[in-house]
Amino acid sequence: MIRSTAVGTGWVVFVTILVIPFFLSPLTLAAEDAQQGPTDRTVQDSAATFADSLSLTSRKDPIHIRSHDLEFFYEEKRIQYRGNVVVTQGDMTLKSDRLTVLYEDPAPTAADTSAQQRLKHIVAEGRVEITSGERRATSRKAIFNQQKRTVTLRGNAVLQEGPNQVKGDIVTVFLDENRSIVKGGKGKRQAQMVLIPN
Repeated sequence: MIRSTAVGTGWVVFVTILVIPFFLSPLTLAAEDAQQGPTDRTVQDSAATFADSLSLTSRKDPIHIRSHDLEFFYEEKRIQYRGNVVVTQGDMTLKSDRLTVLYEDPAPTAADTSAQQRLKHIVAEGRVEITSGERRATSRKAIFNQQKRTVTLRGNAVLQEGPNQVKGDIVTVFLDENRSIVKGGKGKRQAQMVLIPN
């Protein structure tokens, strides 16, 4: 279930997507492919990695989205949230100025006539901050690509876990490979890492 909240002047409208069957009843962004099965890891797992805390589809917790306003583009299968966007899932929180969600219809099969729409792409823009426990990531833009299973942070990207820190202009996290690529920027800006030994 995804709960979206649009806040206007003096009123609050709750849009629970499961309650709007005509428009988006099959949209469940928290659902992962059935092939993943019991190997899924969540942030509550003590062995969870930074990549796990950045994934929005590796968990089964519902995704809640609040913003000042939202707009549905039904033909384009796109939802746009604007103004103080806050996304929560379990202990993960994502904040940004704008958020765009793209979803897709799965191919229907004879065995499964209740196939649900799936998350395809999420783009957070403007003062992006992602927190999960003691893990924190900030950037100007974050792109969650479900097909490639990557999260790309662009523009003064910083990943921090406790006292350890990685900085770069672009940080790409490969969710299924537990690896990241950090790129410096133009000119003299370089990728940086600070590690504090135990």
